[in-house]
Amino acid sequence: MNNINKKINEMFGKMDEKVMKMKIAEALNMMKSGKQDELIKKLDKVDKKEVLEKLKDVDEKTIRDLNINIQDIRKNISDEDFRKFKNATDDDGKKIIDKIKKLIDE
Repeated sequence: MNNINKKINEMFGKMDEKVMKMKIAEALNMMKSGKQDELIKKLDKVDKKEVLEKLKDVDEKTIRDLNINIQDIRKNISDEDFRKFKNATDDDGKKIIDKIKKLIDE
């Protein structure tokens, strides 16, 4: 029974990683393509506390494991883009943007 629970937990962990990768990639694409309003609307609909909690576990290794190209992001998203997002969201949204920026700048 423990083996089954372990496999189920592994499966959900992998699904969580895939979902996280898709959501991060989608958000970054919105930022790159100038769809700030759309991204802010999506950000307003999610539980930002939960996002912040999940971002605590994201580090440079996680970014690599998710195959996210940091160099591409750095080329396409400016500090001004980050400022625009921070100015258009609430305090938790600002914390999320700060964490993403920190990950990109590492």
